[in-house]
Amino acid sequence: MPLIAVVLLVLAGGGYFMMKGKGGKEAPKAVEMGHYPLILPEIIADMSDGTFVKAEIAVYMEKSVDTKHFESGIMVVREAANDVLRSKTRNEVRSVEGMLKLRREVAKAMNKSLHSLHPEEPSTDKKKKKGKHSEEAHGEDESEIPDGWDSAEGPVLKVVFASFATQ
Repeated sequence: MPLIAVVLLVLAGGGYFMMKGKGGKEAPKAVEMGHYPLILPEIIADMSDGTFVKAEIAVYMEKSVDTKHFESGIMVVREAANDVLRSKTRNEVRSVEGMLKLRREVAKAMNKSLHSLHPEEPSTDKKKKKGKHSEEAHGEDESEIPDGWDSAEGPVLKVVFASFATQ
């Protein structure tokens, strides 16, 4: 009888400590896209082949990002988008694949510019694992980008060209 009591106490104690160990860890929060886009003022740029481009860009941000975070860096964000547009030729953006690549490059450039403006803010779990602001830490691995998004992490998750014209 005492042996059975000892076995039950050991099993109960082990179960208690096992459950206690699991309770302290939370699953990392998934990145969620906001419901409403922020629209940038129209951009007119001279592309690398001498073609002019006129674009109106709307961006979908992470749900958790305060829009003031984005608005405080609007000129730097526009310049980042402008730099990407100026680096392209008309032929590079004519196809559907070319526009997808352009949207992803614009999202990456905008995120990089926002991260450089606000470096003191806490980084995401992904960046903590990398330990530095590497290219991969800014959503470069296309296999990690969710379907329909242009960046795996924000603050900018999706770029939409509300209008896009070249001449």
